[in-house]
Amino acid sequence: MFGWCRVIKEFHSWLCDGKTNQRIFLPLCGKSLDMMWLAEQGHQVVGLDCVDQAAKEFFEENKIQYTVNDIQGIEGGKLFKSADGKIEFYVCDFFKISSDIMGQCDAIWDIGGLFAITGYDQKDKYVDHLKPLLKSGVESCWT
Repeated sequence: MFGWCRVIKEFHSWLCDGKTNQRIFLPLCGKSLDMMWLAEQGHQVVGLDCVDQAAKEFFEENKIQYTVNDIQGIEGGKLFKSADGKIEFYVCDFFKISSDIMGQCDAIWDIGGLFAITGYDQKDKYVDHLKPLLKSGVESCWT
């Protein structure tokens, strides 16, 4: 079993609280295979990275048809979306995304975004920026 798959499989029921068809956000995800695995489990997946190469490679390597549109309100931002609408991949500055733009999610699966952020003040800013992206009433390990 691959390392990437082992971790998401181990924590999947905790992450989704046993529910199906959850909207799960993966910030600073690169072209993580976790996105594909979560989609295969029937979840709606929302990824975000700052480079469009990751989005292009994710869709092409997984042979998923997609569209690309500009993100209203974020200059230079792009939204890659699977033809079936189950996977959205935002390409923009993480700190410019908001629930007004992408909506809220049932869960957040941080593959390594927190580790990619340098400096404790930036890590606090990162976590604070994630909180409003969760639906109200969702339990968080940050509280």
